[in-house]
Amino acid sequence: MIAQIALSLLLLIGAGLFARSLYNLRSLNPGFATQNLMTFSIDPSLSGYQRERGLNFFERTLQALQVIPGVRSASISDVPLMTQDRNVYTVIVEGHTAKEREDMNSDVNRIAPAFFATIGVPLLAGREFMLADRLGASPVCVINETMAKRYFPGQSPIGRHIGFGRPKVMREIIGVVKDQKTQSLRDQPRPYLYAPLLQDDNPTGATVYVRTPLPPNAVATAIRQQMQRLDVNVPINSMKNMELQVSESLFVERLIAMLSAFFGLLATLLAAIGLYGVMAYSVERRTRDIGIRVALGAERRGVIALVMREVTMLAATGIGIGLPLAIALTGYIQTQLFGLRPNDPLTLCLGVIAMTAVALLAGYIPAARAARVDPIVALRYE
Repeated sequence: MIAQIALSLLLLIGAGLFARSLYNLRSLNPGFATQNLMTFSIDPSLSGYQRERGLNFFERTLQALQVIPGVRSASISDVPLMTQDRNVYTVIVEGHTAKEREDMNSDVNRIAPAFFATIGVPLLAGREFMLADRLGASPVCVINETMAKRYFPGQSPIGRHIGFGRPKVMREIIGVVKDQKTQSLRDQPRPYLYAPLLQDDNPTGATVYVRTPLPPNAVATAIRQQMQRLDVNVPINSMKNMELQVSESLFVERLIAMLSAFFGLLATLLAAIGLYGVMAYSVERRTRDIGIRVALGAERRGVIALVMREVTMLAATGIGIGLPLAIALTGYIQTQLFGLRPNDPLTLCLGVIAMTAVALLAGYIPAARAARVDPIVALRYE
């Protein structure tokens, strides 16, 4: 029983840590507005669109979506948000001499005009891309605040140049935007560069974002109809609202939390059943002894206290073993947690309280039964 209680406490504390970590992630601000934002993917290159025809299709897509009643704005990005997709390039920064072994990599996303306004990312300086930022126009880019602070500390990056790609085309920085989560809610701020999608010389698949004041699903049918009018041969895939996309990005965390909670509760239930069985058997064997005590004037609450002392000793010993074990082992799951330490005091206390309550409840039932023993029957009990 002591081993069961110790193991149950360990699993309960682990479940509590994973559950609180999931809660911390779900309550985190991703850096953009997920409400009333619809997303879906298209790939005109699979239907024979190449270069300029593909870029033209993206332009016509934006025009078609923006005339739908209830659509406030629409935009497109090469890399979908809140997925594991990413494009990483080594960059050259004007006025910055790279140190030996310095990491000059940056995430790059090609986006259409009004992207930041559509997804709700604040513009800190400069401007967004416009339709004029297309093939043949001067190469431009927008960077996030982490990149601005890293390469242009205390300076304005507007008008400076950054190069990436093969060959490395130097692009003028025209804007700075606030940091946002891009792959997952666990993202730490890192350099991020945005280039105009309409300046991409090899467009392929992309993700479309539609902002609406209405519930996103209310415009889903209209979006499908407009896309079919553009070209029925270009299918739309993975249409969903952005809140669902963010939720799906937490699939692993949610699965771990659910499994740990299941096993924690199962172990606790088994410990409670086992403790109840042990104490019920103990009371059964001591029926005659308890009857004699009652016959000699022992109060019923004294009988309950007698049994509960044994329960308390078992529970205390099990918790005394399980708590240090949990403190020692939870350090191995630190990388799976978010926003709290492995030895989080609140989680440890809640685990101990829950295990104590379950143990006392499991022991109280046979204790209360012992207190109701009829001394005449007990004295005749064999």
